[in-house]
Amino acid sequence: MPPMRSTNDQQQWYDRAAEMRTLAGIMSDVNTKRIMLRLADDYEALGDRAAKRAKGRRAWVTPSIRLIRPPSSNFAL
Repeated sequence: MPPMRSTNDQQQWYDRAAEMRTLAGIMSDVNTKRIMLRLADDYEALGDRAAKRAKGRRAWVTPSIRLIRPPSSNFAL
């Protein structure tokens, strides 16, 4: 697995969920496959929680950070 970027990075959690589902698809042991799919569900839930947290924050844009949401119309630059 790649190193952690940030616990608030929702895409990181969704990427890890997809990776777990891919790995589960090649597992032959039923119990291992079930565990990996459960991990994928948990990673997706973490991504959903990170997305909810992101909605409550104002994003300050720098070249290395994506815009989470555009500033409100009454916010002057």
